[in-house]
Amino acid sequence: MRHDEPIFENGELADLQQRMAADPAFCRRAREALARSAFRAPCAEDEGALLRIRGEAFPVVNIGPKGVGFLVAREDRFALDAVLADLELVIDEHRFHFRGRVVHVSPAEDDRWLVGVEILDLASGDEETIHALVLDRRRRLFATADQAPDEE
Repeated sequence: MRHDEPIFENGELADLQQRMAADPAFCRRAREALARSAFRAPCAEDEGALLRIRGEAFPVVNIGPKGVGFLVAREDRFALDAVLADLELVIDEHRFHFRGRVVHVSPAEDDRWLVGVEILDLASGDEETIHALVLDRRRRLFATADQAPDEE
């Protein structure tokens, strides 16, 4: 699908808007589902989250249910659409092994480059664990100043 193609046809958008207005619980569930599938949780470099590729460690800057972003020194380090085998993501006390596909290489701060990798071939139990880690980081990130993350 191209970005300029309409997503909804034949009044589907109006129907969805009407249902969301009439059913607050549906609206909340729809927002949560979209946020869960798209949200990337930031990882501070001092947290120690790493992506190992062929034994070399790269600092992870964000993680989502379907992908991971990490920093490299050179733009040409990884080719767009390249499939990378034998990746190991180390986050908190967890280690995940998978293949990944490079989906973007973008300028980042400090003359480094952000590489986005789509996670491929991850065990379903690991998918659930990564999803839980992302949601936990999201919850902590959006916790209010007067509410500690453990008080929810």
